[in-house]
Amino acid sequence: MSEAPRVLVMMTSTMTNEPRVRREAWSLHRLGVDVVALGTCADGTEARSQPAADMHIRRIDLWDVRAVRWVKRRRAGRAAAGEPAVPAASTGPAVAAPASDATPTATRDVVGDVRNLVHWLAAALQFGWHASRVQTDVYHPHDLPPVVPALVLGRLRGRPVVYESHEYWASKFPDQPISRWVGGRIERAACRRAAAVFVVNDTIADRMVADFGIDRPAVVPNVPMVATVDAVHRRADADPIEVLYHGIVVPGRGVEVLVDAVAQMRADARLVVRGPGELRPWVLARAAELGISDRVDVADPVPLDRLVETASSSDIGVLPFEAKLGYEVSLPNKLFEYMAAGLAIVASDMPELRRVVTSVDNGIVVEPSSVASLAAALDRLAGDRALLDAQRERSLSAAQRLYTWDVQQQSLVDAYRPLLRTGSAEVGAPARSGASGASGASS
Repeated sequence: MSEAPRVLVMMTSTMTNEPRVRREAWSLHRLGVDVVALGTCADGTEARSQPAADMHIRRIDLWDVRAVRWVKRRRAGRAAAGEPAVPAASTGPAVAAPASDATPTATRDVVGDVRNLVHWLAAALQFGWHASRVQTDVYHPHDLPPVVPALVLGRLRGRPVVYESHEYWASKFPDQPISRWVGGRIERAACRRAAAVFVVNDTIADRMVADFGIDRPAVVPNVPMVATVDAVHRRADADPIEVLYHGIVVPGRGVEVLVDAVAQMRADARLVVRGPGELRPWVLARAAELGISDRVDVADPVPLDRLVETASSSDIGVLPFEAKLGYEVSLPNKLFEYMAAGLAIVASDMPELRRVVTSVDNGIVVEPSSVASLAAALDRLAGDRALLDAQRERSLSAAQRLYTWDVQQQSLVDAYRPLLRTGSAEVGAPARSGASGASGASS
């Protein structure tokens, strides 16, 4: 019997909680593929080799990340000894929120560009070395850092490369022009030379066609591999509406705007913020300041196999993203998780979110970062139970018919079959709880 074909997935991630990679590994494994995932360490304590469901994970401890950890340990030691602190270093590419007015833009541009280029070079060299030691039939890099070594090794060994972009790198880094130029050129080369290109939404696909002159990439949305609820949870008319935000509770996700919007609502409603993140204490403090502590709850994350079921006890799922570079082309997991739970949607008016919400007619899009617009949308749904129930039903119906991994994986499977020469074996992905990880914090 011949050996199973192998795919080498490459990504700057620990792979421990990468639902998309795990979903794809699940599908490829059912095609008879041996999946090896080459990722990176975060704090250096992760196992360098680790078996996981449907794949085997190998990890690299990147040089520049190790250097940052060393600097942080030195700072901590000096602080403990009472010595003056030194500035903190940053890990990875410079994609942080814009600096304050007191920070000179030119200085930040130079530092950010240097940090990005050092990180990309370090990642490319180390991914290339480790990937060269793996025999594989297909290289499958995710995003920018590992794509150059994948292209080089694919050319040298006569192996196809499948490029997968979660971002649109040609439009990132507004304040780091060198990074933007280099990132855009690398991504254009990857798209033109890859045997197949996958993206997470239609907006990115359309931009790549227009900017790179390529055939349209295959769109594989970030739909979760979890079971939907069987029916919409009905709330008694006398009970207050429950508004849910679940995901990472950090700046830039619009949590601050959401708390203020709930305080402005006329309708009787309560807010649940569920997930990890640095803004959890702030949410409680802000609610107390606004006098709505009795209407705001900060809840701990739940395991992924309970995420949808837990969310189904709410009525409205909110995606209040701010109008920042990168979010305008995002189509996050939580949208489809809300829909699988049978929630109406209130989302910032961004192309991909608008595309889904308007096509399904399951919610309202609002002006990003606008407290008044968000409060008005929540009030409209909370004040019209018939409208709210209808939108919740449409959410659940679309999740069950369209936005399942069983349906959305087919583009991945169709692109891979000729590369692997696996014939026409049928691949099915019946919804099953907990198939893509254990964390309840969606993106």
